[in-house]
Amino acid sequence: MAQIVRSGDAVKVTIVSHTIDPLRTIALAQLNMTGNMRHSRDAVERSEALDIFMDIAKTELQGAFEFVHFVIQMEGVSRAFQQQLTRTRLAAYSAESLRFTEVGMQVLMGPHLANSGDTEAMNQYVRTVDTIEAGYEYLIDAGVPIEDARGILPLNVLSKIGMCVSYKTLVGMSRVRMCYQSQEGEWDVVFKQIVQGIANVEPILVSPLGPFCEHGQKCPFGSKLDRDCPRKGGK
Repeated sequence: MAQIVRSGDAVKVTIVSHTIDPLRTIALAQLNMTGNMRHSRDAVERSEALDIFMDIAKTELQGAFEFVHFVIQMEGVSRAFQQQLTRTRLAAYSAESLRFTEVGMQVLMGPHLANSGDTEAMNQYVRTVDTIEAGYEYLIDAGVPIEDARGILPLNVLSKIGMCVSYKTLVGMSRVRMCYQSQEGEWDVVFKQIVQGIANVEPILVSPLGPFCEHGQKCPFGSKLDRDCPRKGGK
């Protein structure tokens, strides 16, 4: 039977690699912009690099943040999540191919349904996923190419994706994806692990991460299309 996963329980985020000494790398880039070139990271004291970082974090002109990159591996995330993730253009991605890879049937059940208490609806979801799994396995066993058989997989089937992204882009992503407007059940789990991973690399780098309202910026979600936010007194 297919494995039903609830609210990002299968998510695992790993910082695979990152720019060496990101704090001093940012400082070197900023010093170069101001005509004060240094020729090695050792030429920048940590206290100086920290001051430069904190000053950059106060402005929207964060070009020096682009000199730091992270390679991030995400496992146990739905294809629906991955479609949302890849809307961020300023990044490179390596998604697990469902054309060449026969996936195990792990499927996310969204938190609203999983926490609804509606047993009949949840059972229907599980039955439907089991039917899809049986059909997928039948097609594979019958010799149908994986790239054709994958056509019946549910949008919430779990797989893997890697992302190479600049620190500046990651800060921008966090404004929206750590916001209440993001879809619940995966983004909150993924970004919580991203933040922890970055903290393990350099704790100060997590300070600019977070939604607009946590950084003194005006909330851009005020239309009828946006959800009410508890931080603004909504539901």
